[in-house]
Amino acid sequence: MDRGEVTTVLVTLEDRTDGGLRVWSENLPGLILSGRDRARVVAAIAPAIKTLFEAARKGARVSVRPERPLHEVLPQQGARTVKVDVRQDRVVYVVEVKKAA
Repeated sequence: MDRGEVTTVLVTLEDRTDGGLRVWSENLPGLILSGRDRARVVAAIAPAIKTLFEAARKGARVSVRPERPLHEVLPQQGARTVKVDVRQDRVVYVVEVKKAA
């Protein structure tokens, strides 16, 4: 049985000056998300990665998950009350691609 391909995508999450969040990946061209609603941006990461992999591998079954829970990586909203330099975090997403039957 073919177990498929497993790879990882390193995603950068960066605070925006307006309190929102910007997301991109240097190793997955096309992954660029940004918005004021941090929760919506975070929720869109895995579906965006999945869409990009499915487009590149027609007919493949793709599953995507963060390597560790995002609440462990991202601070709670409002955790910083003083504006300082923009903060960046990196999250690894695990991508499993199985060939179409």
